[in-house]
Amino acid sequence: LSKGALSQTHSSLTSAVSLGLLLTGLQSLGVFDQISVNWANPIKALVSFGRLFSLNLNILKASCVLGGNPAVGFGFRLLLVPATLPVIGLLTYLRVGLRNMLPELVNNVGTCCNIV
Repeated sequence: LSKGALSQTHSSLTSAVSLGLLLTGLQSLGVFDQISVNWANPIKALVSFGRLFSLNLNILKASCVLGGNPAVGFGFRLLLVPATLPVIGLLTYLRVGLRNMLPELVNNVGTCCNIV
């Protein structure tokens, strides 16, 4: 392998890990929104932004589509990640083809599950 190919792999890995850590931090900010504290304005906006990444379907007004039943909302949240697997598979196939699809698919699914 050439030195350029190895450095590209490391930079891609570093970027993926950094993105995963960023999204995990944003999910943690969503937890602070549930605390009944009157945050100052810049922090309040940042904490509210973190709610988007915590899989809170109330933000997306999903109850209009799913109805008000909490069991249906819980089931939808549980099926959200497995329902994205065909999309991840298709995008992986379009990116690498069948030649290296399995390792790439496992990596992509693992990264998405780490983010969620």
